[in-house]
Amino acid sequence: MRPPLLILGAPWAGSAAVVSLLSNGAGATVIDPEPPSATHPTGSGESLRVVRAHRELLRSLDADLTTPPARVDAAALDVTALRSIISDLKSGDGCIVKEPALVPLLPAWRAAGLEHAHLIAVVRNPIENAMSIADHVGIPMADAERIVDHYLESLVAISSACPVHMVPFGPESSTVIDAVRAVAESIGLTWDTERAEASFLPELLGKRADHADTSPAWERLDSIRPRTGEPPSTPAALPTTTNPADGLVPLRVHLGDRYVATRRALWDVARRVLAPELDAVELIVRSARHVNPPTGAFRSVTIVEVDAATGAADAILAADTYPMAVIAPGIVSGLDEVSLTHLFQSLAAVSPLFVELVIDVPAPTGSVTARLSPPPQNRPTPSDVLRLAEQNGWHEVSTERVSPGSIAVHLRRVGEPPAPEYERAIATERQLRALRSRIFELEGRLEKSEAAARAAKAAANHSTTNRLLVVRRRLRHLPVLAAAVGRWRRWRASRR
Repeated sequence: MRPPLLILGAPWAGSAAVVSLLSNGAGATVIDPEPPSATHPTGSGESLRVVRAHRELLRSLDADLTTPPARVDAAALDVTALRSIISDLKSGDGCIVKEPALVPLLPAWRAAGLEHAHLIAVVRNPIENAMSIADHVGIPMADAERIVDHYLESLVAISSACPVHMVPFGPESSTVIDAVRAVAESIGLTWDTERAEASFLPELLGKRADHADTSPAWERLDSIRPRTGEPPSTPAALPTTTNPADGLVPLRVHLGDRYVATRRALWDVARRVLAPELDAVELIVRSARHVNPPTGAFRSVTIVEVDAATGAADAILAADTYPMAVIAPGIVSGLDEVSLTHLFQSLAAVSPLFVELVIDVPAPTGSVTARLSPPPQNRPTPSDVLRLAEQNGWHEVSTERVSPGSIAVHLRRVGEPPAPEYERAIATERQLRALRSRIFELEGRLEKSEAAARAAKAAANHSTTNRLLVVRRRLRHLPVLAAAVGRWRRWRASRR
């Protein structure tokens, strides 16, 4: 039995096409594969079970594919789902495992019992790779480039630690097919050139860049390729870490599924802790993935985009809105004390007499920090936020956890006006809202009464009309009856 084939690479690097070639050209299989889709006409090459297991592991690390975790402490992870998958992989013959999260989670597979596998790294010109990510995920090109570099740095670390098959995705179809054939033959798989070429769609190569990327990670991979130019025939021992010794550059938190989930959770908190009569503003980073706010949460909701937290005041003023509530997902992540102070001061300056603020603050749980080695250095901390908020005229109302890596903080601006005035203003709004509801109710009743009166009048008119028709029909028959009576009388007279 051959060990499994683990396909490594950044999202949208072309690994799905490589899986298709291995499946059609070499007969390798994927356990419980995802069906083809519009974005992957030949199938993504990913196992549904692997995707679910990886998503749960990433969620436990407060991470996702666009913000992968730093160095993982695999011994602290729950790898039960991976053990079940590995058991099926070992009973197969060269089964394929492909999913971008394999790159950061490779140590988890080793901890689950998979010690050896054929590692196949799919590498693509980073500019073209970033173009695909930007198109399919809908994020700025600069962020997509950082994501690609993040994965390439990890591939450099893996390739430096153990033998890896390198498959360049492009620039031509023949380049990809020849590279996959060399990998298949090196590990003893029978290659069918005709089936492989028939399965490869040239359009999968996607957009072409007019120049080659020269990022440091790409150059380091080029330096490693000669050593791995001849594909290794023996499986590699899985590494215990996939990150460079000096760590990886932190990625922005406004891009992936993790941000979307946190944003929804923050809105749930806002709906519970803020009065529905308020006019609200949602303050989001311009490149953040959009999720429509819940309808009917507040009297009005205005979405204001900012390039950075320091531009919040100008953006709100430009939107010509004076909010009584501000919901700001992901805004404070990574801010230093100067920027955080400026944010609190600017929001206080553009607000009306009172304003409330709901933000999420980095605060990993003990289980998250235990699974990452070294623990993440998240800034600012909740104590930093609360201290600076208090110094700038805000005070804490409540806090609650919204994700394994963050908490929601509800702040209220104090001092002007006093709390009683605030409460009276809210009470007045509630009374007005109740009066409006009562008016709508009475108008509805009046409309129903008028409709009932119209219906009764129509029914009465209909009844009167029917009676007149009956009388008219009877009058119409009177001449006939008179003639019949005359004939009867004449007949009686003739009998006498």
